Amino acid sequence: FPKQLDFTHKSEHFKGKGVLFTYPMCCENRQAETNEQIIKTLGKDCDKVIRVQPSKPGECLEGTGSLIFDLANYKVYCCLSERAHLSTLNAFMTQLNRAATKKFELITFDATD
Repeated sequence: FPKQLDFTHKSEHFKGKGVLFTYPMCCENRQAETNEQIIKTLGKDCDKVIRVQPSKPGECLEGTGSLIFDLANYKVYCCLSERAHLSTLNAFMTQLNRAATKKFELITFDATD
């Protein structure tokens, strides 16, 4: 599931040739799936590779598994959960907005079954 590990942002919404983000996964076996060769290869087509780090031990942010990007309206939606921690999400948003041509707004919510 490499799309959960990394996401390439390349469009008029981002500066230069774009940015590749890698995300901290929740489960140890998923963390072990990180392939440095793939990151290096994908990163060649981007201006930056940003490795999102957990803000606190045990936190994670599972990339496209927990984030929805509304590029037309510069919004990022996220349901907070054990796979999407707010402090790590806020750190990601800071990095995202540094790479963006316009600031993205974060919209978080909680959900239950």
